[in-house]
Amino acid sequence: MINKKKLIMIFTAGILIACSLFVSCSSLKNSELRSSMIHAQAFFRGGDYKEALDELSFILENDPENEKALSLRAETYFMLKDYKSAYNDCVQLVKKNPKPVYLIHKAETERELEMYADVIEDCKKVLSYDGIADGEAFACWNLLSVSYSECEMYEESLEYYDLVLEKYKHPEVYYERALSYLHLSNFEKALADFEKSIEQASKCSKEYQQNFYSDDFYYYYGACLLGSKKIKEALTSFKKIQDVGSYSKLNEYIQFCEKNK
Repeated sequence: MINKKKLIMIFTAGILIACSLFVSCSSLKNSELRSSMIHAQAFFRGGDYKEALDELSFILENDPENEKALSLRAETYFMLKDYKSAYNDCVQLVKKNPKPVYLIHKAETERELEMYADVIEDCKKVLSYDGIADGEAFACWNLLSVSYSECEMYEESLEYYDLVLEKYKHPEVYYERALSYLHLSNFEKALADFEKSIEQASKCSKEYQQNFYSDDFYYYYGACLLGSKKIKEALTSFKKIQDVGSYSKLNEYIQFCEKNK
């Protein structure tokens, strides 16, 4: 017959073995998840987004509260242009931790999904925080300028285009601000911005210039020149448009210019 002391020792040993096995399995699982995170980060940096996604999804299946993995998966979905999935991950991130960088990522996906009112709400929230980084403020200004413009709130968009251009004199920003001025029929300021966009684009590569000077650019630049009573220049711009069928008023504008040049 086993005495009480021996029975307690056997029982204690059993518990210790069980705990040891549990710790060992838990440690093994944690090691596997850390390895997957390292692989995911390497895949992401190398542009292998589908492989990164597989690793990150595995991590989150086993550790749903892993904020780092969720953040990187949101970025990975964004790079794959799966904006709806990126948005869903960003919503979870903001619920867990509404810090500026997560709100900005959420706003970026909302812009791609044309959820402009939500972009404005999220960016305004970020800008209301104390001590945000300059880069975070700049990202919000950029998102707000485009979103207000898309909502046809052109006066509001101008405020943020001005802030962006104080730090980043880029041809596309001048072009976008020109469009806001054009919608407000402020042809003088619109024309000045078109000319600045052309000046800045001339400093860029030939490949960039080929993409920048689109049919839309020539159409709106022509409309601005027409509004500024620069008839010959407007006609020259309109004539550069290749897909003429995309602009319902183009023929009317060309006929007017040819008649009055």
